[in-house]
Amino acid sequence: FVFIFSCDIPEQKEEEIYGCCDEGAWNYNSETTIHTDSLCIYDFKFLNPINETEWTAGENQIISWTGGDAALNLRIAMHDATSDQNEVLIEESIPNTGFYDWIVDIGDFEIGSKRIYFLQDMNSDDIIDTINDLATYSNDFCIGEYDECAVCNGDGQDEDGDGICDDIDDCVGEYDCSGDCNGDATVDQCGEC
Repeated sequence: FVFIFSCDIPEQKEEEIYGCCDEGAWNYNSETTIHTDSLCIYDFKFLNPINETEWTAGENQIISWTGGDAALNLRIAMHDATSDQNEVLIEESIPNTGFYDWIVDIGDFEIGSKRIYFLQDMNSDDIIDTINDLATYSNDFCIGEYDECAVCNGDGQDEDGDGICDDIDDCVGEYDCSGDCNGDATVDQCGEC
């Protein structure tokens, strides 16, 4: 006798994993099987301030941005771009709304080149670190004003308007035909110097 048996082996369904499969997202997950845009969390992008923004201490400004986790609060602070030190806590914990209305306060610090930074405790462990949490700095901007040489609160000048700051300009003025700075050589009627 020969007995033949068969059995049905149930098909193994692939586990559905909802998540973000955008490699540009902070929470990219290569094991995601069902991509959901609303689950993607992107680094903060500053809309204001940006590079070369000038703010005045005591004036009202709007800090604006995109990104981060909309469900988590964030911390906003100011950082000195020259000394690379933290200076002023702007807000300890605010909703991630994309904007914050701020009266520019430099505390006991000097005006100058600054950065705004955001911190968001992504794993909600009350410990801020750069591996498990989102930390982003704005470009440098100026609390004060830029001088003619684009230095925040500098005293640089460009008297001859050639786009080179006078302190590093080889010639503040013009070269004559013989190559002397502010020389008096001229080209004669025959075209010679």
